[in-house]
Amino acid sequence: MKQAKIIVYEDNEQDLITRYSCLTERPDRYDVHIRHPLKPIMPTSAQAGEWNPKKFSKHGFNPDNFQEGYWLREGETADVYFLDGLGGYCFTLLEEGLPRDRTFIYSGDDNIIDQARREGYNVVDDSVDKIVATILLKDLFTVDQKDLRRTMREIEAKNRRRLTHISRKLKKI
Repeated sequence: MKQAKIIVYEDNEQDLITRYSCLTERPDRYDVHIRHPLKPIMPTSAQAGEWNPKKFSKHGFNPDNFQEGYWLREGETADVYFLDGLGGYCFTLLEEGLPRDRTFIYSGDDNIIDQARREGYNVVDDSVDKIVATILLKDLFTVDQKDLRRTMREIEAKNRRRLTHISRKLKKI
């Protein structure tokens, strides 16, 4: 099974742990990447300052997958994106090109959730691991129509050849 790439945009260390550490329990399935600001708004330790990705390894997060800033690298994509409300900045990120059907807003701010629903964005109404599983299942069963038609033509051509071969053998009998 392919490892799903998940990008989480989060500015709160505690929210990162409580909301997304369930995804790190299956590193064989989920490759979790974190986008964060220079300074967390609610650090998990008395050491208020910059993010320290190494301290999240005890919660299963790979320190190498932390990136300061909310941009995507050139050509980078993910299977699923989770966006904190980020004080409303989540809408800017969506407008800048995050895929609407694969992006879910997860905010404790009711105003942001209400706006997201009004504007037709996905919001987290279930556990994040169930959301990821649902997206991956959809991908598994989504078939490109052109590929499907080509495959059907190939099957039909193969069956015609088999029937021709069988017909010739029967004529010899």
